[in-house]
Amino acid sequence: VRKAEKEGRLKPGMTIVVATTGNTGIAFAAIGAFLGYKVLIVIPEEMSEERFNLMKLYGADFITTPGGESEVGKSLEYARELVKRNPDKYVLLDQWDDEANVQAHYETTGREIIEQLGKVDAFIAGIGTGGTLIGVAKRLKEHNPSTIIVGMEPAECPTIFEGRWGRHEIEGIGDGFVPNIIRRYRHLIDDYVLVSSDEAIEMARKLARYEGLAVGISSGANVAAAIKVARRYNLPEGAKVVTVLPDYAARYFSTRLFGVRKSLLKKRP
Repeated sequence: VRKAEKEGRLKPGMTIVVATTGNTGIAFAAIGAFLGYKVLIVIPEEMSEERFNLMKLYGADFITTPGGESEVGKSLEYARELVKRNPDKYVLLDQWDDEANVQAHYETTGREIIEQLGKVDAFIAGIGTGGTLIGVAKRLKEHNPSTIIVGMEPAECPTIFEGRWGRHEIEGIGDGFVPNIIRRYRHLIDDYVLVSSDEAIEMARKLARYEGLAVGISSGANVAAAIKVARRYNLPEGAKVVTVLPDYAARYFSTRLFGVRKSLLKKRP
């Protein structure tokens, strides 16, 4: 948001348009409320009910597009067309392409990992926009070029790794297209690992039950992926294998994590 203001793209009275599957939309809704901007969220209709409720609480407006996580490309296309037709009213903040997304994780997440752990043997993260994986990878590779960087995708939708599309239940990653951030920085990724929706949900439940960590489905996917990577590379005891837990369980009450079979949400105005 600050970058768009500095560039003169976002001015008082304009509306921020964000295509999202939820988590980033929640952040933009909160920031918009704080800074006094209207926020219009374009989001797939099948995302968890909790995401809609949180964004609504912050005062955001919605436009829904058909499908779920792996069909968020439709939301992005709609958002781009809307802004193209109304450039003086709307500004699109495209998280799949914005270098500020990468820089934020380079300056914060990556730096924090190094401050806490020093040299890291491997870093694994699910790929949604690619911002977390690439921002952290840039920082870790500078500190230790031998750090293994692994991107994780849903086994049902490995669009980046295998060029295949499919529906899945890991909200926040596996968006069904190759983000421009990944296109620019693909050389930083050393390997890929696939995690199914079932594996992600089961790991999220285990983290709550045995570790006291009430996290969401994409967090479960990241941990499952980190374990796979440690085994794949036969990393020794004491190796530093790092991932992130980017969401929490309260955003998933209406999903299969809590035994609710996913179904289409009613379309919102």
